[in-house]
Amino acid sequence: MTRQVLGWGGVVLVACLATGCATVDSMTRGGIRPVGSAAEFDRSAGRTDVPTVAFFYSPSCPHCRSMMRKLPGIASDYRGRVQFVAADVTRLGGLRQRYGIKGVPVILFLRGGAVEDKVVGNLPW
Repeated sequence: MTRQVLGWGGVVLVACLATGCATVDSMTRGGIRPVGSAAEFDRSAGRTDVPTVAFFYSPSCPHCRSMMRKLPGIASDYRGRVQFVAADVTRLGGLRQRYGIKGVPVILFLRGGAVEDKVVGNLPW
């Protein structure tokens, strides 16, 4: 098992290699909330003191699908302490522009709508 520790805002995420189907449905079952609009994203991540991990992906991106298999396990481990949302950049171009996302996958670590950290590309978990 490969492990990597990501520290952010007092929360340490221990990422363990997970298995499962690389679909939005599998992310939802794992505790990651897909957002369908910029307004929904803002309601979920923009106005809360709960730390938010925002995963930006494209369904056609192989690295995104790889991360889709890993994130549900992490989200489930941190349920109640950190919220996880997912946004498809092919459908939500406004969010992509707002956060300057030029390629995927991207993970933003947000608190109160402000970006505290950013990870670009597939993580070698």
